[in-house]
Amino acid sequence: AFDGRLHRIDLTALTGGKHVTVYGQTEVTHDLMDKRETARLVTVYEAANVAPHDFDGAAPFVTYDKDGVGHRIDCDFIAGCDGYHGVSRRSVPEGTLKTFERTYPFGWLGVLAEVPPADHELVYANHERGFALCSMRSPHRSRY
Repeated sequence: AFDGRLHRIDLTALTGGKHVTVYGQTEVTHDLMDKRETARLVTVYEAANVAPHDFDGAAPFVTYDKDGVGHRIDCDFIAGCDGYHGVSRRSVPEGTLKTFERTYPFGWLGVLAEVPPADHELVYANHERGFALCSMRSPHRSRY
């Protein structure tokens, strides 16, 4: 909706019949984890006290505790993919982390709900007080 009226964007007509594929993050994660399992690679869940060491050195390693037992993984390199608040970011040596940031004058609230989607298509709504999105994660899960 925009300016109080509904507007459907006919993607098929606008693209000459070309298709768009949305490969959601949760599906990418499921597929990657399935491939790891098929390849018999080890994935550790519920690890505690995770700490990268010698992050930029010649022999980096990661330590963690699992079920009360300490573990060490020796690495060729460490890829810190645990998010903004994860331990990797805090472990990057001082002076080597470069942050590029743009701060916007608004916030974003996302809600993942165990409910069927509001519609079979993405729904965007614009209002003078904000913006809303309704999207499908699965036949039984929606994001707002």
